[in-house]
Amino acid sequence: DDAITFLEKFLAQVPSASQARAELANQYTGAKRLADAVNELRKSIQLDENNPNNFLTLGKLYSWQDKTDEAVKLYQTVLDRDPENLAALTGLGNTYRFAGLNVKAMGYYRRALEIDPDYADALESVRRIEEMSAPQARLKYAFLRVDDAEPVVGDRDDPGLLHLETGE
Repeated sequence: DDAITFLEKFLAQVPSASQARAELANQYTGAKRLADAVNELRKSIQLDENNPNNFLTLGKLYSWQDKTDEAVKLYQTVLDRDPENLAALTGLGNTYRFAGLNVKAMGYYRRALEIDPDYADALESVRRIEEMSAPQARLKYAFLRVDDAEPVVGDRDDPGLLHLETGE
């Protein structure tokens, strides 16, 4: 809270400080104030369109909020400028994985691993998808209940993977 207060006061005096806005967004994220974080990142991007970290962070926040299209646009902006940006490739993979599009997600993780075979974030994400694809994982997760969700084998683009469907 002290950092948030300090940054808010600083930005009231120096509203054009894009890095301070990005740091305030990080502080808001840590405080679970995601709407405030999104607003600060948008302002930071307006002030500095050349900082890929702002696009990556905002993409991650949108991905967490199931705003897939918005997240994809931000990650793609970074990739248009830097086609080998590992964080953007992995961010796109995560966005698609969170949306239940595991085959598409794997494509982005594999692209990241082609660039850097030891890239930990991509390796971990591939491991998670492969674990969920294994027959023993399907059996294990078939017995889980999340509220009124029912486990279903298959996803939107790979009928062999497990996901949960709710009645919504």
